[in-house]
Amino acid sequence: IYFELASSDWKESDPAEVTRWFQNENKSQSPDTTNGRQLRRQTRLNKAFARSRESWRPRIATGFMLTTLIVNECYRANADREDKALYDTMVAMRNRLKWNLDIQHPVIEGENLTKDSDEGRTKFLREKLNWAIDELDVLFETDCTQSQALKAWDKVFNTTFFSDRLNDEETENQKAESTTASGAAILIKDGGEAAIEKPVDKRGGGRYA
Repeated sequence: IYFELASSDWKESDPAEVTRWFQNENKSQSPDTTNGRQLRRQTRLNKAFARSRESWRPRIATGFMLTTLIVNECYRANADREDKALYDTMVAMRNRLKWNLDIQHPVIEGENLTKDSDEGRTKFLREKLNWAIDELDVLFETDCTQSQALKAWDKVFNTTFFSDRLNDEETENQKAESTTASGAAILIKDGGEAAIEKPVDKRGGGRYA
């Protein structure tokens, strides 16, 4: 079954082809095979960021625009650090949008997802990514604590989830400060809820979470 995309030149679009495109890219680009694979998780996390404020939703790039931008150009894989993959992907998107606000359709050659009227959406996304990256500068301070890092992620995602999870872990076992993250630091659960699996990595390079 084919559906047509509304544009100045109507073209056929096969939703199954888009699904195959994403599934193939998720398999080939992700460094893991668990929990839906990292590319899928990173896409969901960035969509959650874009939807984190009700006032942003009518103005920011659509989910399909975000997915295409991440998958085709800006995903930065990291097998050991989910949080670093997220930060690096956000920076890559911001930098890409500095020089070009257009996003090409992933499976229809010559088709733009962004029309002239949509450039405001990608510009707004760039602005909010720039804001988020500035808020996350604290991660690179030498005296950044785990609590400060998690509060920074809370602010970016407009939630208390990350700090609340740390407080729960500290209450349960008093070992959170000595935990090291050998795997993902931020995971995405079904339904788009961001979750921390292991919040600390003390190997240097910035305390992302």
